[in-house]
Amino acid sequence: MSHDQTRRTNLLTVLGVSGLAGCLSASSPPSGSSNVEETPTTNLPRLSVRDNRFVTPDGAAVTLRGVSIIDPERAATTPHRGRTSSEVVTHLTDANAGWHPSVIRIPVQPVDIGDHKHGTAPTPPAFTTAELETYLTTYLDPLIEQCAEKNVYVIIDFHRDGQAIRWASLSENTINSELQAEAVTFWEAVAGRYKSSDHVLFEVYNEPTEPGMWGPTSDPQTQAIWQLFLKFVQPIVDTIREQSDSIAIVGSPGWSSSPEGALIEPVAGGNLAYSYHVYPGHDVSAAHAWDGKTDDGGGVESMYESYPLFVTEFGWRDYDDPWLGGTTSGFGEPFMRWVESHDAINWTAWCADVWWDPAMFVQDSETGEWLLRGRDGGSDEDAGEYIRQQLATAADDTR
Repeated sequence: MSHDQTRRTNLLTVLGVSGLAGCLSASSPPSGSSNVEETPTTNLPRLSVRDNRFVTPDGAAVTLRGVSIIDPERAATTPHRGRTSSEVVTHLTDANAGWHPSVIRIPVQPVDIGDHKHGTAPTPPAFTTAELETYLTTYLDPLIEQCAEKNVYVIIDFHRDGQAIRWASLSENTINSELQAEAVTFWEAVAGRYKSSDHVLFEVYNEPTEPGMWGPTSDPQTQAIWQLFLKFVQPIVDTIREQSDSIAIVGSPGWSSSPEGALIEPVAGGNLAYSYHVYPGHDVSAAHAWDGKTDDGGGVESMYESYPLFVTEFGWRDYDDPWLGGTTSGFGEPFMRWVESHDAINWTAWCADVWWDPAMFVQDSETGEWLLRGRDGGSDEDAGEYIRQQLATAADDTR
């Protein structure tokens, strides 16, 4: 398939935009930083939420599919991994190399914003506003501009885990106000900075950890955990909405594996979607029960029929790991069949890197070259080549 036939171009054609070089729409500069002189220009239409779908201003439904990269500061400070984030984006948007994503997810880690030691979990606040400004100017601004030039959407992911709520019992619990304040500081700057960038979406909080919502939405404890989480996440979403009306993607307690909390009570604010993170080691994956229509709960309880669902993390690698270890035949293919059987489900695979697992690439020990797992390196059952093929197959899909 030629470059002019990629899904990005096809989408623009269907939406009535004539060519990649023309019809660029310049918007007003985003607030939040004097260093951002102008909004990136792109042919991509600004998306909003209607019912359970992402739609363009003309009402055309769009399903986003793509990949996650790693934190751009981390890539820059570990040069021996072989590629900068800009080089990774260039490769992932190269149709001649067989890549056809419509969205790139960029995790922004507080540990890297604040330049903490890798592998640590810094106590909030993990960064100052000055450190955040430096990070955005140095690392994120160039990638947002590059993705605009490549005509791919971007998810800015506040890539923080941690115990968003402190659970003791049905009656004794609190929210983690320190983590909440850190997230509010982040989104005050970031949502304002990119509010006029039509191709940018926001992922509110990557993975709130324990306690998880492990029961069905009819379970009183599951309901109580979700209600407490709403007290944590609603002020963060409100902060984003004070700055921007761009689509925001909301996670859930239990490493964002329970988006069905929206069925208990949706987050307020409009233009919201819900994230779903799922890997081979999850119980629902072992049972191929991602819909969660069983009496004992699990899965998403078909919440995607009412609200937009975005699988912002899934992946696998054929190795011995209790959560991430899996195969294309055993996990990837059946999971993708489930995802693609529902027009409303968007996805970004994890992870287009050589180190962050489950890694889609492997680095040649002699040349440093990146080899795509499942095709050029690693196991035939690794995710890399299969994900590339799925993006190519969907290249003309503008659902």
